[in-house]
Amino acid sequence: MKFIFSLKFIAISYILLLFVLSVLPINGKESAVNGTYVFQLRLDYLIHILLFLPWMTILLFNSREASTNFFLFRPLIWLILGFVLVIATEGVQYFIPYRAFNSRDLFSNSLGLIAGVGLYAILKTKVTAIITRLDINKL
Repeated sequence: MKFIFSLKFIAISYILLLFVLSVLPINGKESAVNGTYVFQLRLDYLIHILLFLPWMTILLFNSREASTNFFLFRPLIWLILGFVLVIATEGVQYFIPYRAFNSRDLFSNSLGLIAGVGLYAILKTKVTAIITRLDINKL
């Protein structure tokens, strides 16, 4: 049960970080981030992708029992919650005078979330293999 609370702590801390970054008066129109390109991609959009990349991997901190017993910790539900988070963090900027809603940021956030699904799938197989090996060694 203690492991589940650590997952909640990590998830809540991550969500709070995303919302704080969404409301802070950073990255204005004259920001250097907007004029910098990495791999022909504006750095601002790359940062949006990277911010949402870890969302699915938070599930890896979860125990196997929690993923089967708790509705919120199932991957599909977690992904849907991720899309709600993507929309909420960008949507809140619509109502803040010094921030602006940007559909490209919304797309970049979604792209990061989808890339996180791929990362989750890769890491999940590795973590499952390690756990299986550890369980066999305990026998």
